[in-house]
Amino acid sequence: MAFAVVLAGCNEGGMDAPSIILDTDMGNDIDDALALAAMNRYIDMGRVKVLAIGMSKEGAEAAEYTDIVQTWYGHGDIPIGRVSGNTGPKTTGEHYTHKTCALKDETGAPLFARTNGTGQTPPLTDELYRRVLAKQKDHSVTFVTVGFSTNMASLLETQADDISPLSGKELVAQKVKTLVMMAGNMAKEQGEFNVTEDIVAARKVFDEWPTPIVTSPFELGVRVCFPHERVKDIGERQPNPVAEGYRFYQGSEYNACSWDPTALIYAVEGENPNYYTLSPAGTIWVDEAGITRFMPPHQGEVTLRFMLLKLKFKTHSKRNTKHRYLIANDEQVAALTQRLVELVTAR
Repeated sequence: MAFAVVLAGCNEGGMDAPSIILDTDMGNDIDDALALAAMNRYIDMGRVKVLAIGMSKEGAEAAEYTDIVQTWYGHGDIPIGRVSGNTGPKTTGEHYTHKTCALKDETGAPLFARTNGTGQTPPLTDELYRRVLAKQKDHSVTFVTVGFSTNMASLLETQADDISPLSGKELVAQKVKTLVMMAGNMAKEQGEFNVTEDIVAARKVFDEWPTPIVTSPFELGVRVCFPHERVKDIGERQPNPVAEGYRFYQGSEYNACSWDPTALIYAVEGENPNYYTLSPAGTIWVDEAGITRFMPPHQGEVTLRFMLLKLKFKTHSKRNTKHRYLIANDEQVAALTQRLVELVTAR
């Protein structure tokens, strides 16, 4: 038994660690912070290499809060980028990021340390992502976006420069293996926040992104709820910036729906049947209202043309039939929830 436990531990850290870029709208929901906590646990386990973290939301506090979390977990060296596009939503009001960044200790000094310091302006994600991608092996990077598609669409629009002779779309095609997204609703014909907040970008990404795409849809994450009783256990010590953000967001009695961590867990752990089932490969379309629809590959060209006309696509790129989405039954949701709690409360 002891040998089996040791062997399991060796396998956990010895698996091939994917290289990821995380793109987040930090501050709109606490599940972005939970995803960040889980990601840092994966780093400590040797399960992932994080190349960069980008903000798809305007506002200095999103990047500053992310810097605080990364510094707290000992990974403040990962570069952080600010939103590049201008089609996304504007930041309004105070979020848990703002409130956590403003916390002071008993001496009046900032409660949480920063790696980048306050008032520093992060680079635009266009430049950051191009620099990071240009240095990677071909087809080696997993993009994980748990916010708006703003930065992904903007990256596709970039042109050849002194960083790379490739356009953004060519660079993605050469360096990226998969795009994993928290996006869409495959159970009902209704808009989902990450899509509807930047419909222009979402439509562009689903239509033009040159690699396979896997989405974790709304109907999965709404069933994966972090138990409020475990907030006090986030991280190995308190105060913890994720726990403080959680309390600011909806209070300590809130069981947080965890859409974003489901995408991250898939990006790191891959096709684990304990947690989810992958849909067949097909095509995901986004209409002008931000509603996502899945088209199986067996549907013919006539159906495709009708769908494009219905969704008001004037033109379309070569049809990508490598879109899939995550599905989970009750047992898988329970296991996925347990895995999230393990990652976020690890000591």
